[in-house]
Amino acid sequence: MSGSVDGDTEKAVDSIIERLLAVRGNKPGKATQVSLKEEEIHLLVNKAREIFMAQPVLLELEAPLKIVGDVHGQYPDLLRLFEYGGVPPPGHHPFLG
Repeated sequence: MSGSVDGDTEKAVDSIIERLLAVRGNKPGKATQVSLKEEEIHLLVNKAREIFMAQPVLLELEAPLKIVGDVHGQYPDLLRLFEYGGVPPPGHHPFLG
């Protein structure tokens, strides 16, 4: 049964990501707003936390490597980075901030 829960969680996360990426190419503003339910936000945050906590404190990454500056929480800027490099972009992309 836990496999079903993990599968359901994975499908839910994939669905949320698809909705978030659906606004790619739109101009910043209302055209890039995506409505998420509180439960969906909790699901994403908890899943992201789980993934981050499983990572080592020091990442040893091999080239090629693209270092990404701080997007200052600007979702349209993040989408623009994905437009240039693909989703998810191939390779390693550490974010500064």
